[in-house]
Amino acid sequence: MWPRSFTFLATAFVLRLATAHADVSLNCAFALNESCQKPLEDITAVTPGEFVVAKLQCYGCPTITWVGDFPSREHIITHEENALFFNITLSPSRKELFLNDVSVFPSLPFQPPKIYATQVALDFSFSDLARTIKCTQRPCRNFDGRCACVMNALGSMSLSYDYTALPVEEIEGLWEVTFDAIGGHDGFEVDPYVVFNDSQQQRLVVRIQQDVQEKTLEIVGAELVERKRQPYPMPGESGGLSWWEKILYYFRPESDKGKEPGHVVYLWYEWDGYGRKGTLRHTLSEIWDWDWSLIGIIVGGTLAGLAVLYALYRLAVFLYRLKLEQLEHDRRGGAYEEDRRNEMEGLLDGEEEVYEAEGVRSEIVEVQTGKPLPSKPLPEKPLPPLPLVRDL
Repeated sequence: MWPRSFTFLATAFVLRLATAHADVSLNCAFALNESCQKPLEDITAVTPGEFVVAKLQCYGCPTITWVGDFPSREHIITHEENALFFNITLSPSRKELFLNDVSVFPSLPFQPPKIYATQVALDFSFSDLARTIKCTQRPCRNFDGRCACVMNALGSMSLSYDYTALPVEEIEGLWEVTFDAIGGHDGFEVDPYVVFNDSQQQRLVVRIQQDVQEKTLEIVGAELVERKRQPYPMPGESGGLSWWEKILYYFRPESDKGKEPGHVVYLWYEWDGYGRKGTLRHTLSEIWDWDWSLIGIIVGGTLAGLAVLYALYRLAVFLYRLKLEQLEHDRRGGAYEEDRRNEMEGLLDGEEEVYEAEGVRSEIVEVQTGKPLPSKPLPEKPLPPLPLVRDL
């Protein structure tokens, strides 16, 4: 079964053909004459100044074929000669340039767009192109209502690319847009990412004339030329990052490759729908895209559960303390009665001691008072003389 990504790849490059260029002649759709069956050139101007198609031969790029019957059929990787198919068109306002239904001029968005390309046989003809365009004009029942219309498709690729858009200094308003497919993935998770590193691989150059006042565009030329740079290696081939490079990587959302003005390098394996992987922007985008209603339910339920557990804990502590106070009260009640008894017994013992002490003192008094008088009389002391009347 074709994966959803492959279905999108197979239809992406023809969408704008059916809308902006419905006036393309379809006489060759089922014609068998020699001119219609002739393979397309590398660059074919379908509507001069507005619509150009390009076949960029992809050397060493894997293709796929299907074995078995639907729905249990499976794909296998083959290596047939193939070309990446690009349609280059202008928007209805003629102020944007599209490459396979993706706006690539006057500028790319902050997050570089995904660009898909269908792989076609090298003998892809104008008849195949006409049939493809005609197919897009009728409804289908797939995921987006459009048919997978590319005739004789050998596969599809989600591309890594090296992109530049620079003005030509000699001519006012003339721009040169360069697109170099440097790698890709076929949309099947089990299949590997492939680097297009063959020395014969070329890049696509499109020249755009921009009206200085109205900013409208016209396609004035397109060609395939030799590469200026070699593609970047696959992940892990150039060694790991240092800890400082990892920190810079995390806090810098743009790619560190392609720092010149108008130059962007997009590597398929570095990006997903949330941005460049392993960066702060990617993390924040993932968090923003969470299902916050579900998170609110989970967090609210967790907090409510914690509140109930805390209430039960406080209740258990209260009952435990109440039990301890009751035990302490009971213990203190028994000790109080015992203290009272000891106190009463102590008072009684104290009175007996007092009584005993008084008896001892009385006996001592009795013993002291019972002593015999001395046999020899005590000497008499003379009395003081009485005062005379005259002395008064």
